[in-house]
Amino acid sequence: MAGAIVPRSVYKDLVPQGTRRVSVATLGGMENFDLDYYRVDLKGLIVHKPPTPDAELIRGDVRLEIAPRPWIEMCRWHSGPLDRRDNPLTRIYCTTPAQGFCRQHRRSERALYDECFGSHGDRGLWACKALDAAVQAEYAVYLAAFYSPSAPVKVGVTRRFRILERLAEQPHIAATTVAVLDSAYRARILEIEISRRGIARQTTRKTRVARYLRRMEPLIALRRAAEEASSLASVTWSGKLFAVEPPPGISDPIQPRPRLKFTVAGYWGGLLGLRAGGDILWVRSGDVMHKTSLAYAEA
Repeated sequence: MAGAIVPRSVYKDLVPQGTRRVSVATLGGMENFDLDYYRVDLKGLIVHKPPTPDAELIRGDVRLEIAPRPWIEMCRWHSGPLDRRDNPLTRIYCTTPAQGFCRQHRRSERALYDECFGSHGDRGLWACKALDAAVQAEYAVYLAAFYSPSAPVKVGVTRRFRILERLAEQPHIAATTVAVLDSAYRARILEIEISRRGIARQTTRKTRVARYLRRMEPLIALRRAAEEASSLASVTWSGKLFAVEPPPGISDPIQPRPRLKFTVAGYWGGLLGLRAGGDILWVRSGDVMHKTSLAYAEA
């Protein structure tokens, strides 16, 4: 693994861009929606270099390359807290090769969080209860609209303070918060029930990102789903819609090509923008994260 760089997260701020009114044509005329927009201010990639566990920041002026395969996947544990924001540059990362979490960290609070919201059935719900016993946090149940003729609304859960960051990690047109709960277990149960009743789905189907970003028709389905989901949660929907604005010229992702030389140039919707020559190529960040996938480019 000499010279390998393991990317762990995208370091970014979500900058408010103000509220805009969006009009959608319906059979009865036009409907208006007010959206609070945010923009991704990219700071760089947070990485570490095995066997060193310390986080460091690689800014957008540093030239990197996609490392040759095979890549080694690393345990996803790091020392950051689950219940509040932290400075990600002070984290330490596990350097043990593992898919998911290594033996030492498979019962950590972070592993419980991933199990709670990533697994189905009794095992996932057990992890949610164990997480509640270990961590006191607030969880936001949210709905996100994307372009899909059959099922344009997705339901998800994240920690309340990460709602914008979580939204920036997935392609979307707009989103809204349905309820805020102080229990991971109750938040997960609400998410499952919203999906079971057909109000929204828990997963998104792969769609072409670039083609549908400006289509606003799903806002109507998002509003209807938010009203139904809020009623199910016994709360009043706030009516607030928000979105992280996609960058100009974003395109559908490609597979990361070994020896591709680039600088980090953008992030949105779980896609990482790589400036290679005069072009910006987009790859799914999940394809390269937590692996020995990067290296410094040769001069």
